[in-house]
Formats: sequence, structure tokens, C-alpha cells
Amino acid sequence: LHELMGLQREPGLAEVLSDPATLDQVIQTNSVANLAFISTGKPSANSGDLFLCPAFDQVLTRLRRQFDYVLIDSSPVFATDDATTLAPKVDGTLFVVRGNYSSAGQVREALELLYQRRANILGLVFNRAKVSARSYQYYKYGEYHSANGK
Repeated sequence: LHELMGLQREPGLAEVLSDPATLDQVIQTNSVANLAFISTGKPSANSGDLFLCPAFDQVLTRLRRQFDYVLIDSSPVFATDDATTLAPKVDGTLFVVRGNYSSAGQVREALELLYQRRANILGLVFNRAKVSARSYQYYKYGEYHSANGK
């Protein structure tokens, strides 16, 4: 994400969790109005452990006071424990599913893991929908988007 936004990777969250007093120094901005960003920081072999330390809870509390919304982009549920560790610490979780990649069984299993961790699932985002799919055309979504220039 830092590359997409034209920002620096370091210092970032990994560094601020080692020294929470540096939080203000790791918050970055760019030309997008009302958006602040904290990158991942220096890569770590056990980055998931950082979310378990008391410093993470302190940083999250400070960010909640400073910003209207705090969004955390985590790894996929089965890639690491990050998402399931973070889920109970945040107000809500948006579950992202990639079309033609994630099976219904995988999605159910991942959601079950999140529910076991007491995650508050706010909704589901379906990425990379195949607009040429028959069911997509059945509901005339293709025509709607064509008519509206989308």
C-alpha cells in the first residue's frame, strides 16, 4: 500500500510498537485529503507477535482518539494469524473475497475462524467480480453499468 500511495515503508508500525512515543513521526500523508497512513515498517520474521504486545493496544487507543476511522489492512485469514489476532481488537471487520479464487468452503471456514475469535463481521467485499458471468447478466447489472458509464 505504501508504494501505491507514494509513501515510505519505514519507519512504520513495527517501529512504533517498539517505541510508542514515535507514533506521530510514523504517520504519513499524501495528496489525498483527510487520509493519514502508517506503513508496515521494517519486515519482521514474527510480525504477528507485534499485535499481541501491550504497545499495539496503546497505539490503537491513541489512533482512535486522533482519527474518525482507523482501518487496518491485514493478510488473508489463512496466510498468517494476523487477521484472527486483530479481529477481536477492532470495532468491526470487512471480509474480502476474491471472485473466481476463493471457494465457498474456504470462505465459510475463514469466517468461522473469525467468529470463534469474537470478530464483529460488518460485511463482505466481493473483489474482481466477473462481469461477463451468466448470473451477472441475468440480473442486468452489465446493462446498468454500461448505461451509467461505469
